Amino acid sequence: MPQQLSDAKENKTNEAEIKVSILSKLSHELKTPVHGIKGVANYLHDNWQKMDENNKLKCVKAIIEVSDNLTTILASIVENIDNQENIKFNFVDTDLIKVIKTAIQKCKNLYLNQEGFNIILNTELISCPAYIDEFWINQLIINLLSNAINYNERGIINVDAKIKMHKNIEHYVITVKDEGVGVDQKYLNSIFDPYNKGEINNIKEGSTGLGLTICREIVEAHKGKILAYNSETGFTIEFTIPIKI
Repeated sequence: MPQQLSDAKENKTNEAEIKVSILSKLSHELKTPVHGIKGVANYLHDNWQKMDENNKLKCVKAIIEVSDNLTTILASIVENIDNQENIKFNFVDTDLIKVIKTAIQKCKNLYLNQEGFNIILNTELISCPAYIDEFWINQLIINLLSNAINYNERGIINVDAKIKMHKNIEHYVITVKDEGVGVDQKYLNSIFDPYNKGEINNIKEGSTGLGLTICREIVEAHKGKILAYNSETGFTIEFTIPIKI
């Protein structure tokens, strides 16, 4: 009997730890849409009198869109906590270029009130048939773009999409490159690991350090790779997804 009680207690502890881990990872995803709703609402408040009706409607639509995204994330948190699993993925046939363009537009809507930056998609690909989780790849790209915007006061953010061959398998290669100061070289190898606040240069106050960890989990679920590196003109995060997974 004592052993059974001990095992039951250990199982309960493990269940609690799993739930805390899932909640920590997914609750991080709430920060971006909440920030976006607040940013657009503040923009409306500060500029209402000088805005025309079309721009007002655009802002209202952006709030609705971000609120819908928030609802989806909350539903995902509840589902994953109930099932005590890592992030659940729902793979569908879709167009990766369409997903990237949607993420870019959502990010622009999230940061309507922030001037001094522009997001440019550079690709010769017209469409990219892919078997992916559309929602989480969208979240991945929004996370990467949000990081680029949050840690750079201004500048151009370039998103590149191309196809490369690796080990006789074609991969989609997506890069997000900013014009910031980059990351201290000694932290690059661990940038996708959870960290304590303040370990990495230029991390804002209040950051949980989970955003890039979630990004890695999303990419690995698609059998891809993600890496980060500095360049002469900024900081780049690159991820790959095999065309057939």
